[in-house]
Amino acid sequence: MTTRVQRVQHTGPNQFRSGNPGTIDDPAFAALFWSRVNTNPSTDRCWLWTLKPNENGYGRMRVNNKEVTCSRITWILAYGPIPPGICVCHSCDTPLCCRPDHLFLGTNLDNMRDRKEKGRNALMQGINNAGHKLTESQVYAIRYLHASRKFNNNKLAELFGVNRRTIYRIQKRIHWKNLDAT
Repeated sequence: MTTRVQRVQHTGPNQFRSGNPGTIDDPAFAALFWSRVNTNPSTDRCWLWTLKPNENGYGRMRVNNKEVTCSRITWILAYGPIPPGICVCHSCDTPLCCRPDHLFLGTNLDNMRDRKEKGRNALMQGINNAGHKLTESQVYAIRYLHASRKFNNNKLAELFGVNRRTIYRIQKRIHWKNLDAT
């Protein structure tokens, strides 16, 4: 079934050709997509993507060798094309949600304003960030070891399995600034 998804053709920013077998509006593609979503039409609850999310916590599928979020695919299947430069946003604030009536279109600025108005900026810090690689204990250890001057950034990066830049940003409190100073 993966090969059918791979054959969907990308023809412009955020769009996929339609009207031909093997494209995003092909019933076989839609059946494959919806088979991976836990739907419950009898409630107002989210319809969740059941496969592993990407590093940002969003459901995704490979379409024509490109990763596309499931919210974009849902929008195209339910409502049609997405204008260039427009985001598909979640009114439910659930990245894995594929329920069409929980989605709306907006610019990136609209999406950031929505996030700020709902107070979700703070939720993206530390272990609440879906892309985090370290625990709070590890961050405290990095700061402690750096302050002791026993390890340089290269050695800390090697010990904790992250990039040297990540170590620097933790020390300067650019990353994990929500933790108290040590």
